[in-house]
Amino acid sequence: NCGESLRAMEIKAITDIGLIRKQNEDSIAIEDNNLGATLLIVADGMGGHNAGEVASAMACEILVTEFKKLKTEIDYKQFLEKAIILANKEIYKKSLLDEKCEKMGTTLSVVIFDRGKIYLGHVGDSRIYFLNTKKIVQLTSDHTLVQAMVEAYAITKQEAVLSKYKN
Repeated sequence: NCGESLRAMEIKAITDIGLIRKQNEDSIAIEDNNLGATLLIVADGMGGHNAGEVASAMACEILVTEFKKLKTEIDYKQFLEKAIILANKEIYKKSLLDEKCEKMGTTLSVVIFDRGKIYLGHVGDSRIYFLNTKKIVQLTSDHTLVQAMVEAYAITKQEAVLSKYKN
């Protein structure tokens, strides 16, 4: 039972600036709500654009705020869709109103654990994986041009690895 084992599981998160960037644009959040569900978020601000760290922080803050507001049982699949759309609207609005935030953006990977069920939501090319002692399984597909080309059979997975358009 995932819900029971989650309570026994220790959850930790860390971000790393990497080798190229001068500033860490990642944001993370781990929150429980009053209904006993747990929310995990990783948001990776888009490097090379303005204010990626602002966009990733906003995404986390908005999703956590919406998650903590929940007072009655809900379909978390619908919740994730609505909360991600809300975050996108707010980030876009700020990018239009604040010149320093023009064209800012973030990837977003979200997991909700609720009584033995796992709900996923994501935007961009930050992936969610399932792993245990025997296997690693990628659960999400990248939202990229190259992934769309692979899914449309325009290129093979091997060609995608070498593509000049890959992320």
